[in-house]
Amino acid sequence: MVPISDDLLLFLKELKLKNSKEEFVLPHLTEWTRGDAAEVIKSFCKSIGITPIKFHDLRATFITNLLSLGESLARVMAIVGHADIDTTNVYLRLAGVELNGGTDKIGYEIPKNTSAAIYQLPSFGAGKSE
Repeated sequence: MVPISDDLLLFLKELKLKNSKEEFVLPHLTEWTRGDAAEVIKSFCKSIGITPIKFHDLRATFITNLLSLGESLARVMAIVGHADIDTTNVYLRLAGVELNGGTDKIGYEIPKNTSAAIYQLPSFGAGKSE
């Protein structure tokens, strides 16, 4: 079972209706089944003029996006099939989720006065040798 959003499900259903004669919704490239996914992605990126990415980059982006949107670590772990919570936890650090709001408790206030002054700091020993 692969969880997908309602929007994606609707898109895939519409795509299947448009290509009703095809067995698969998306193109079924032999390169994917032979394990040449990296080459397909590299060629695609080159063809549209962007920096080539690795397949794992797509997976990492998916995981960090879920975590940054507040999905629980345990649920993301289940979705992506990690056997160890420590593996998923690496992506939590990459997403910066544990840092969000970390300085909110300090309570610094922004000065309300918008006027400014420039002060000249004294120079101590500038140009003098000791």
